[in-house]
Amino acid sequence: AQHNGQGKTGAVAASALFAYIAIDHDNDNKSRAEIQQLYTGFGVSFIAYTTSSHLSPVGKSGESIAPVERWKVIIPLACAVDAETHAKIARGAAHALKTDNSQARKAQIAYVPNKLTSEAPYDYIDSLGSPSEWMKPHGNCAFMTLALKGWDDLEAKRIADEAAASAKPRQPANDQHGIIE
Repeated sequence: AQHNGQGKTGAVAASALFAYIAIDHDNDNKSRAEIQQLYTGFGVSFIAYTTSSHLSPVGKSGESIAPVERWKVIIPLACAVDAETHAKIARGAAHALKTDNSQARKAQIAYVPNKLTSEAPYDYIDSLGSPSEWMKPHGNCAFMTLALKGWDDLEAKRIADEAAASAKPRQPANDQHGIIE
């Protein structure tokens, strides 16, 4: 888990502290070089590794698919943050990068790294650096700027969706009378 809570429920995660951001590049087919370049460009320390479905010719439903590269990126935080701060960073980054937002869920856990078979390809990138170089959650590195912009975009969309939603007309129950009656 990304947090120090003693359980897998949302309630436990909501009161826990989070130590890293996980980004799941499960659908964008980025190469090792592209992952390295992207996160180095963001100015963050990170570890990236291929996921269990990396280059797999079999889809989730057992169908044959064209193999694609799939990476998970772990960005350690210089200090632990609460669930709300973690959500802003993780969900904002997933939105801005157009990656799988499953890792942004507060109670999400994962077994990592993981290979489905012994023949499955596995690769990793270690750009972790020292803890003094880890991302400061309230800093202004390019990754944080991107993540907070993504969060602002998500919030603006949520507010626009709420404003556009219309009230559903209520039908009176059989024992209730309408205004005219």
